[in-house]
Amino acid sequence: MNKKIKDLAKQAGFVTWANESWGPGAGKIDWAGPYDKELDKFYELVVRECAKEVNNVYKQGGGTYEETILKKDFVS
Repeated sequence: MNKKIKDLAKQAGFVTWANESWGPGAGKIDWAGPYDKELDKFYELVVRECAKEVNNVYKQGGGTYEETILKKDFVS
């Protein structure tokens, strides 16, 4: 998983595994919980990150908003 996306997921409240021997590995999201609220927060955080990039393009000029956002860590 992309580091930026993982960081946003943690900020949103997703629970991640520690180093438990029975788990999938440290830092992996534990998908066993109901994440409705956290998914809403994650979406908000991604939109805010995209808005920051759009603002940068506006201030600095050059390129399209779409090109700038798609260059960032939100897409593979």
